[in-house]
Amino acid sequence: MLNSPWFEQVIDGIKTDGYLYWLPEIGVISVYDDNLYDRSDSDLLSPGMRRHVAQFLKQFGGHQKRGTCIVAPDALGHFWLSKPSFALGASPYDATRYLPREQDDIYILTPTQASAYLLDHIPLPAAVTAIESLGAQQPMNIGKLEDYMPEHFDKPVYRGALNYLHTQQKAVSVQPRMKFKRTLGSFL
Repeated sequence: MLNSPWFEQVIDGIKTDGYLYWLPEIGVISVYDDNLYDRSDSDLLSPGMRRHVAQFLKQFGGHQKRGTCIVAPDALGHFWLSKPSFALGASPYDATRYLPREQDDIYILTPTQASAYLLDHIPLPAAVTAIESLGAQQPMNIGKLEDYMPEHFDKPVYRGALNYLHTQQKAVSVQPRMKFKRTLGSFL
């Protein structure tokens, strides 16, 4: 799927969509959530975010098979939406833990979940660069990334990287193009 002409059209569509961001390093599409976060915010794809992704992929021939799965046409692969978890202690690092994934499958995640996936699956310098690019388009909950940092991380090194990203994100979130961007929906 990733090398198909169909998916190239999807990527071109993502580039013009103000709410989606493609992370080729990890095969993830991030869906814009919000500009401001509190450490304790729930981190999940809202119904509005899910609807936006389903409608976006439908225009390219994708169809929703079930709540967490959108199928690409001609059985090219699947798009897996992170499962909603309202648990207070839900870690963004666990967003994909129970989702299946074949070689050409794509995860659909929030910016915070995508950042956690980057930190957990690629080397730190490359992850920081990718998160910095993502953060310029879609802010994430840096506090939550720090609070739920896995045990296998070198905590001082990762905290330094997260502090750097937090500083970068503060500068981006006050820019006019981000300051007035609307969310796709919430639960309240």
